[in-house]
Amino acid sequence: MIIMSEREFDFIIFGANGNTGKHVLRNLVKWLELEKKPRWIAIAGHHKSQLKVALTQVAIQMDRNLNDVSLIVVDFNDESNLTTICARSKVILNAYGQLNLLEREKLAKACIEKRTHMLDMTDEPDYLDLLQLKYHEAAKASGVYLITSINSNCVPIDLGVDYLKQQFLPAGRLHSTESYLSFQLTNQLNHHHPQQLSRSQTLQHFNSNLIKSIVSSNFRRDINNISKYGEINNNDDSNDNNSISSHSPWISSSSPSSGLFSSLLSFKSINRSPTQSLIKCFPRKNKELSSWSIPINSDNIVWKSQQWFYQAYREPATRFNQHLIVSQWPQIILIVFILIYLTLLTWFTFSRKLLNVYPSIMTLGYLSNSKDTEEKQINGFIHGDDDNSSSSSSLSSSSSSSSSSFSIHLVGNGWDSPSDSSDGQYKFPPNKTMRVSISGCKSDSEITSLILIQSGLTLLEESSSMPYKGGCLTPAFAFRYTSLRDRLNQRGLEFKILHH
Repeated sequence: MIIMSEREFDFIIFGANGNTGKHVLRNLVKWLELEKKPRWIAIAGHHKSQLKVALTQVAIQMDRNLNDVSLIVVDFNDESNLTTICARSKVILNAYGQLNLLEREKLAKACIEKRTHMLDMTDEPDYLDLLQLKYHEAAKASGVYLITSINSNCVPIDLGVDYLKQQFLPAGRLHSTESYLSFQLTNQLNHHHPQQLSRSQTLQHFNSNLIKSIVSSNFRRDINNISKYGEINNNDDSNDNNSISSHSPWISSSSPSSGLFSSLLSFKSINRSPTQSLIKCFPRKNKELSSWSIPINSDNIVWKSQQWFYQAYREPATRFNQHLIVSQWPQIILIVFILIYLTLLTWFTFSRKLLNVYPSIMTLGYLSNSKDTEEKQINGFIHGDDDNSSSSSSLSSSSSSSSSSFSIHLVGNGWDSPSDSSDGQYKFPPNKTMRVSISGCKSDSEITSLILIQSGLTLLEESSSMPYKGGCLTPAFAFRYTSLRDRLNQRGLEFKILHH
């Protein structure tokens, strides 16, 4: 058996030649200099020449000698190559955006075989289901953590909902959570005068942060995507849903298919007419924030964490709904048309397939098959740089240009006392409201790199505080009893309880 302390590297960054991968490398080097604790890192990718270019870019930008960073060539068609690489590291930080399901599965198998932890930034629903259903027990038996959705879209909201939930525990219980998401551009040279988003900028942000998850959740049951994995079926959540929701009549479980578009796909099963479903696309005045909001797809990762909390601790799930805050009517009108258009596409089998196979054509370039392409679009919009550029100036300029700023406002309603019923059910409506704010002032890639790095360090240092001693888990469930949220809070991703 390979002893973890004998590994050659503490971290191997997969996909280090991509935009997010370069951010991870740069910020990890910075952190290790501050930490002043000897750790060894390597970067891995398909082509050694691209890895050399990425390493040179980061070295020039940081004015550092990075010759001690090893370069490793990955071949996903050679499983022995993957197992050899995994055997050399304690933790794999997977920043790849373009891996297909089969390649990701091969990497997961190699990590389990060689007892190597992996943190993966992907949040593709099919991959999450595959890991949980097929590899959780094997990972648990090997003492290996495979944790997905380690990115700026999932971790803030996942940790935030659990943070809100803990404000009600242990005496009370959280019943429902409403999430309000907003964006703006901030000039890093003058933080006191944030720039207003133009119409095209709003659409770019909307595309980068929301449309991808909305469309991918619609295809989570697509037989063309998962037919090769017979273990995944349409009933995989039914038992858990029933067990969770039956715990209390006030707790109505919010499954991955309960969001806007997934509800539209299944309107027949819930006796909702197409007209009623389309009405959900329209904005409504939000009293909580005194602004207009549009309902969007509920986050799949939040629901999966709720399942884990119920299974491990018998904590009833919280209802969860998301809303996009939009301040200007031209933006609202444009986004509503996008929602209606995508909704109509998802109603029919042939149009869903076209949207899945040709997303760029069907959405006039706002979607693509490549997550890296989306990152190039949003970072080109924010920073004005080209991810494929081999010049160091593109990297350097990104630190002095405008960055995106996001804010998530969570409102939780629940009870401030235990149920007095023997079956745990409440006889009266929720009587307590708590609010949590989550905010960050960096680009998606910067925040994702921060989360990957701090999650990796937490995993190395606090694995004894994590559940099951291994398994394929979600961020909130895996890191609840660690210092991850505090680490992020101290480094630019702020979680704050609002008292009002």
